This record gives sequence, C-alpha cells and structure tokens, in this order.
Amino acid sequence: MMFRFDEALPVLGRTPGTLRALLQDLPAAWTGATEGPNTWSPFDVVGHLIHGERTNWVPRVEHILRHGDAVPFPAFDREAMFTASTGRSLGELLDTFDRLRTESLARLVELALTDADLARRGLHPQFGIVTLDQHLATWVAHDLTHISQVVRVMARQYTDTVGPWREYLSILGRAQGKHRPFVPEGWPSVVPRIFAAEPRQLVDFVKLVFDAAGDYQDDRPSVLLIGGSVIMISDAEARGPTSAFLYVYVEDADATCQRALDAGARSLEPPSDMPYGDRRGMVEDKWGNTWQIATNRARS
Repeated sequence: MMFRFDEALPVLGRTPGTLRALLQDLPAAWTGATEGPNTWSPFDVVGHLIHGERTNWVPRVEHILRHGDAVPFPAFDREAMFTASTGRSLGELLDTFDRLRTESLARLVELALTDADLARRGLHPQFGIVTLDQHLATWVAHDLTHISQVVRVMARQYTDTVGPWREYLSILGRAQGKHRPFVPEGWPSVVPRIFAAEPRQLVDFVKLVFDAAGDYQDDRPSVLLIGGSVIMISDAEARGPTSAFLYVYVEDADATCQRALDAGARSLEPPSDMPYGDRRGMVEDKWGNTWQIATNRARS
C-alpha cells in the first residue's frame, strides 16, 4: 500500500478521539497499568505521542523541506514523557494531544505538499537516507502501533483472571514490544553483519534486489532495512571478508531472484515450490554471500 494523503490523514485525525474514547475517566488501575518493569502504561503512551507531535512528525517534515538530506534530523528522545508528563493528569494529556494533532494536520495543509514532494529525501541519524513518504507512513503506523499497545496492556491485566479462556485470547499471549533500552529502537536482538571487500557495491546490490532502505556509510557499518529486518554491512579491511547465508522473505521470489541475477549474482537453485509452503530460489552474489529468497504461500 503506497502512502496517499487522502487515505492517511483521516487515520491521523482519528487517533486523539480513539484514545479519548478508550481512556477518558477510566480508573488508574487501567491507565497506569504496565506489562512489567521497563514497559509503558497507557498514560505513558499518550505522553510519548505528545512529544512526537512537538519534536518529530511535522518538525521533521519541515526539516526535510528546509535541508533535504544535507543535515541529519535532531535525535528524538522516545522517553521524554517520563519527565514531561510528571504532575499532569491523563485528561490534560489527552487535551494536549488533541490540540497538538489538530495543529499538526493544519500545518500539513498549509505546506500544500504534493505527491511529487513524497520523494524528497531526509537524513535520519540512525537509518541514513529516508524519504518523506516513508516518514509520513511511519507516522500513521506509529499511531496504530501505540493504539494497539494501549489495548494490549489493558487486556493483559486480566491474563490470569480469564482462566482457561486464555487459550482463545491471542492478545494475552507472550508479551510483545517490551521496552529494551539496550537495543536501538526498532531493531531485533540479533542482527546479521557482513564484512565485504567492496561494501559500497554490496550495499547497492542489496538495495536494488530487495528494495532495502538505508545507504552506504563509510565511517560506520551501513544499516539496511529489508522489510522488518536489519542487516549491517562493513568494510572488510579491518577483519577480512566474511560470507553470509541469509533466508529472505519477499513478496515475489521469482522477480527478486531475477533482479539478483540481473545485478550479477549467479543462480544456485531456480525458484521452486517447497513442501512447507515456500516458493524459494537461491543465488550467490559476487562477494560470496548466499541468499535464499522465498515467498510463503501457505497462508495465501
């Protein structure tokens, strides 16, 4: 689904009302509940969203329009609400978020952005080059993620109380999305890192074949995002080259394998159907890395 202003802005406009309908005037047993140590309550989530309105979403849009990718975004403090929300009531926070979101959407209208503007580039301090449409789509997904988080936290207060019905309530399963301050935001705990003799060329290959986000960095590991996964690519000068064997899920395994071949990889296995539901091919790139490229069809 591509980002479209006429489809995305109505979702952003409903978030304050959704949270108000869910949380307004509830007992603190609900609004102050968490999933355990170092996790967020619904109260914390609203404070976090307020900080995003003030320092992230529209400010970064304006930053892209002003600086392009010449100047990195200022860092975003995702835990600023723990200080900023001290002494405030949830009702005050909901009012503030409602007001700030209204102002944010009004400012977007003032900017008169067009579809052509969506390709404008900015510089993220962690991810490198990003585009305006990626930033705006993240805003929508970020809202929905935190609405989901609020619902999950509340539901899990009854994890033990529901008794045997827990088997049918997937929201009460293993805790997800717990805050992990020792991991960069959005990263998994395990990240593949490839050392290549030609890291810039390998980065270009991965971006072309897998439509990965991110760019080559010559003073640090290059961080690339493939779907929801992260890989790092570094210059082999210090440690010597290493080869990787990676299994990558894509929307169309046949088309992705062909892009890899067109980019200089050699075929090890043509795409074929596996008994466990994957259609999978395998290629080796020019740097000795093996890529098994698969599309799962079991759920289609």
